[in-house]
Amino acid sequence: MGKTTSFLAGLLTGFLIFYGFYFLKEKVIYPEIEEEEKIKEKNQISMYLRCLIEEEKSFDQCSYLILNITFWEKEKLIAFGKLFTNLAKTYRELLDLANSINWSEKPELIASKIAEIRRKSSEIEDFISSLKNLISLLQNFGVDISDYLTKIETEKEKVESICNNSFPSLIIERIEIINILPLAYYHLDWAAPAKVYLRNPFNESLNLDIKLIIGDWSSEVKTILYPNSKQNITLKPKISIKEPRLEQALIEIRIDKRLIYTQQVPIKIYPKDYFIALERIGNRSLNFSLLPAVFVMPNSKEVLEFISSISKKENIDFVGYQRGEAEVKKQIEAIWNNFREDIHYLSPPVTFLEQRVRLPPEVLSRKMGNCFDLSITFASILEAIGIKPGVAIIPNHAFPCYFLDQDKKKIECIEVTAFSSSYEEALKIGMEKFEENKEKLYNNVLEDGFFCDIDSARKEGIYPIS
Repeated sequence: MGKTTSFLAGLLTGFLIFYGFYFLKEKVIYPEIEEEEKIKEKNQISMYLRCLIEEEKSFDQCSYLILNITFWEKEKLIAFGKLFTNLAKTYRELLDLANSINWSEKPELIASKIAEIRRKSSEIEDFISSLKNLISLLQNFGVDISDYLTKIETEKEKVESICNNSFPSLIIERIEIINILPLAYYHLDWAAPAKVYLRNPFNESLNLDIKLIIGDWSSEVKTILYPNSKQNITLKPKISIKEPRLEQALIEIRIDKRLIYTQQVPIKIYPKDYFIALERIGNRSLNFSLLPAVFVMPNSKEVLEFISSISKKENIDFVGYQRGEAEVKKQIEAIWNNFREDIHYLSPPVTFLEQRVRLPPEVLSRKMGNCFDLSITFASILEAIGIKPGVAIIPNHAFPCYFLDQDKKKIECIEVTAFSSSYEEALKIGMEKFEENKEKLYNNVLEDGFFCDIDSARKEGIYPIS
């Protein structure tokens, strides 16, 4: 009994000693050790962050400082180190690329560098976004990289801005926007309000949207500009006005819906029935002497009906040059005799270089017009029957002419306003005015007057308005 009691007492004593030691270790000794370890690890992490941020070393160079970390979020610290290293490296590369651009280099080389800048800029955005999610972790160690990230974002935006501002010059070779638009010439190839000459020096296709807005009218072209290609875009809104008016022409160019270029210029628009003599339109030089040819309309219904009525009335065949010079004169005389009976003369315009025009259909239907109106109408009739006409324009007057032969070696002119005169009398007056002004008519000085050869105009692509 005594032995048993002694054994139990010893066992109880041993249990109490073991439990007491365990309690002491768990509740007193171990917490102190853990706290010491945490402090050591925190110091190691601070050294790790200092190595990355202040000393600007790479993750590989600093990672040994956190190899034995157990109390802190080691995986996040590793992720931070790799992200921060990649950010710093890509940021340096971005700046080096930006500084290496020589704007006098070939567009293809500049385009290649800008494309690489954009790629690195996108990578930097991703790095910064991921690092911002780790800012709260760094605050445990008294580290705040917010200012650093803001600095990089600001510098990145500056580089992007420089590239974006120069980007249009790489894509746009030139833009032509005219500041005066006579709709009488609008059907001609060269009479477009805006032309855009594009190139793509990049190795990727560009989705372009080019839009021109003039007042209430617009024209839009969407196109794909393939790598290392060129493309010319003509913008021609459908415009219709009755009186001259001043508008603003706005052109916008977008790539993937991003506006890269915009320009606005004033533009004076003249109606379709307005003649204005121009030496230039935009950057294009014009042969102003041929412009009146747009108003000579040989195929209009009224002109053809007028010719048909004369043919029946005079019992004459209109065959142009087929039967020789005498027959040409006979045809013109028949036209003159009927023309002077039906048409009434109106006062000339204030200036011969800019005036509203009564087109041949209106002259023949309303039976009236000024010297310019009558001249283009007479010329329309001659062209319709195969005789090559011309219009002589001198200060404050105009009169029609015509060639007596196919080769245009002989010319005659007629005073189209001399309605009371016979063909011979009107011809005499017209030839006197032609000879008197002949030198000026062919000198091509706009203010002195000029001669419009309709046949030459047609060969130059100047066709009647429709």
